[in-house]
Amino acid sequence: MFPIHDRTRRWICRTIFIFGGVLPMLAVAAWAAVIHSASHLEAVRVRVEEALGLQVRLASVSYPQPGATLLAGMELLDPESGEALGSIRMVEMIDEASCKTIVLSQLEINVARPRWLWNLIDNRLRLWADQTPMRLSASELTARWNGGVQTFVDCNAQLESTSKSHTITAAFQLANVQAREPIGLHIERSSKGGQPASSVSLDARSAALPASLLAALMERGNYLGEKSTLRSAIRAQEMPDGWEGEFTGQLENVDLNSLVSDQFPHRLSGTASVTVEKAIVHRSRLEEFRGTISAGRGVVSESLLASAAESLNMRRELPRTVAGRVMQYEELSATFDLDTRGLLLRGQCGKNGSGIIMRGREGAILWQSSAGPTPVVNLVKALVPDSRTQVPATRQTDWLLNLLPIPDVLPHDPSAPPEARLRAIDAPLRK
Repeated sequence: MFPIHDRTRRWICRTIFIFGGVLPMLAVAAWAAVIHSASHLEAVRVRVEEALGLQVRLASVSYPQPGATLLAGMELLDPESGEALGSIRMVEMIDEASCKTIVLSQLEINVARPRWLWNLIDNRLRLWADQTPMRLSASELTARWNGGVQTFVDCNAQLESTSKSHTITAAFQLANVQAREPIGLHIERSSKGGQPASSVSLDARSAALPASLLAALMERGNYLGEKSTLRSAIRAQEMPDGWEGEFTGQLENVDLNSLVSDQFPHRLSGTASVTVEKAIVHRSRLEEFRGTISAGRGVVSESLLASAAESLNMRRELPRTVAGRVMQYEELSATFDLDTRGLLLRGQCGKNGSGIIMRGREGAILWQSSAGPTPVVNLVKALVPDSRTQVPATRQTDWLLNLLPIPDVLPHDPSAPPEARLRAIDAPLRK
C-alpha cells in the first residue's frame, strides 16, 4: 500500500464525516422541521379537503415509518354551515403496492343530515380511478342523530374498482350485542346503457338495528317509535324513474301510539311486532306488502273502530262497558296482504283463522271483512275520515298532488252534533 500523507488522511476523514454524518443529520433535521411546520400541516389539510370534499381541521401530521402517514385530531365540517359532521382521533394511512390501508381510531359521525355521507360515498365511488383496492378499518364507530346514538365495533370496509363498476363492501357489529354473523353492507356504482346506476344491499338479519337510525339515513321521519328495531335483508337499486327494491324482516317494539295516534285523528296504543314476509318498492312507491302484525294490551278509540267498520267493511262489537270514546283491548293480531288489488286483512286472535282482528276481555271487538280485498284508498279513509278535502287518488293525479300544497288533517270535533245523509231514491214510492 502506498503511503498517505498525514494531511491527506485528515482531509479524507473530514470529508467522510461531513458527507456521512453532518449532511445526513442536517437533511434529517431540515426534513423534520419541514414536516412539523405549520405550512406542511396546512398543505396536508388542503389535500385531505380536496379528497373528501369537506372542510377539515387537523391537529398534527407525522410519518412514523416509510410509507405510513399519521393524522391526529381530524375534524370534518360542512363547507357551508360549518356544522360538525364527524371526528377521528387518529388516522393511519399505509400505502403499499398491492393495497392502501386506512385505520381509523375513535370515529364519530353525525348522520342527523346524512346527505354529506351519501355524497362522500358517491364521490369516492365515482372518482376512484386507481384500481388499487383500499381497505378501511375502525375498531369503534359511533353514529349520532337527533335523539339517538349507536356504537358499532369491528368495522371493516373495502373499496374496489374495475372498468365497469366501483363497489364498497363493509361488515360491522353492534356494540355489546352477541351475533353469529356481522351486519353486511354492499354499495355498488356502475354504468348501464351509458347511465350511472347505484345499488345498495343490507343484511342485518343477525342483529336488530334501531329503526330511527335507518330512518335518519334515508332522511325520513321515524313513525315507529324511539325503541323500535329492525332485523332485515334489504336490496335496492336506483333506476331512472326512482328507486326499486325488496325488503324482508322483523320489526320489533313498534309504538302504535307513535304510528297512529300521533299522525291521525284516532287513538291506538300498544307495542306491536311486525313480520314482513315481502315488501316490494317500485318507482319509490310501495307496490306489495305482505306479513303479520301482533300487539298486546293497549287502548283503541271508538272512532277508529267506526272508521274501520265503515271504510274497510269490518264488523265491530262494542263491549257492554265502554269508558267514553276509548276502550282497552287485550290482543291485536292479523295477517295483511297489500298490492294493487287492495288490502286484505285476516284476523288471527286466539288461533289462526279465527277471523278476529282485535279482542278485549269480554270477547271480540273487531272482525275481519267478509268481502275480498279492500281498495287501498279505503285504508286512507279509515285513518283520515275527514271528507272535506276529497280528491281522486290515481297514478295520474299523484304527480300533481306532490306539487301542490296539501292541508293538514282536521280532527273530528267530539262536541259537534251528529250528521245525517239523505240519499235520493229514483224508484217511485209504493203505497
